[in-house]
Amino acid sequence: MDFCRGKAAGCRCRRCADEGLTLKDAAIGVGAAVSAVALIGWGISSLFSTGSSSSSSRTTTTTSDDDGKRELMVGIGATQQGGYSSGSKGAAAYPWERPAPKEIFMINCDGSLVTEKIWDGSFKKTAGYYGALIRDSRGEVIAAAAGRSREPVDITIHELQGLEIGLKLAGTYNGIERISVGTDSQTVVYQYDLLKRWPQAKLPSDATRDIWDRIIGMIDQLEHFQIKHIDRKKNRAADVLADLRPDSEYEEIDPSDFSDKLQKIIVEDKSSKHYII
Repeated sequence: MDFCRGKAAGCRCRRCADEGLTLKDAAIGVGAAVSAVALIGWGISSLFSTGSSSSSSRTTTTTSDDDGKRELMVGIGATQQGGYSSGSKGAAAYPWERPAPKEIFMINCDGSLVTEKIWDGSFKKTAGYYGALIRDSRGEVIAAAAGRSREPVDITIHELQGLEIGLKLAGTYNGIERISVGTDSQTVVYQYDLLKRWPQAKLPSDATRDIWDRIIGMIDQLEHFQIKHIDRKKNRAADVLADLRPDSEYEEIDPSDFSDKLQKIIVEDKSSKHYII
């Protein structure tokens, strides 16, 4: 039963009260709601932008073992990470993706194809390069390597060579048996997922099959392996290594010999700098 007497009769029910709402009143209410949402967003972004911390200490030493592998002794504290809205429409900011469990090491790898424009306006492939580095969950560099392909092929092949050189480098250490790989090549991740489901799946070329056979052989020796696609901005360190352009197919690079640019990237990744993506 409706007991409303009407606004003219002095009724104060919700319906009559809403009828008296002016545009000014509505604007004030909406403004207050927007301010509250903005305040909540600022609090959330402040929480994630403070970075991550850990009270665990870390020491790393290497020694030679009987099987020729280098012994890796580490104590690593796991850290948390998260992203936040950058304020730009459709954009978000995220840090370098570190492996959370302390026993897992991160390999970032990349490849590059160098071309030059010739007289007819087309591009000629001149060289292919690749690089990879291994880091622990604190962002400390364990090892790094780069190489030059015997001949330029295509960008996917050189991305795969980056993955191969990273796994090869990891295989020289005892203790690196649980690996997470970050690559900015969606094709590499797609091909790996395909081969996991159908090992004899058709690949683009015999060269692609050959390199995957070698990669899968090394993966089979690991206790744990995962690979994921990451944004190029979170793969900057590997990108720099792929641009070093060494003369040999495999060249280890001592972290103490890193360029100023690469050292800066390592520090920024380690401090959980957020990259707008």
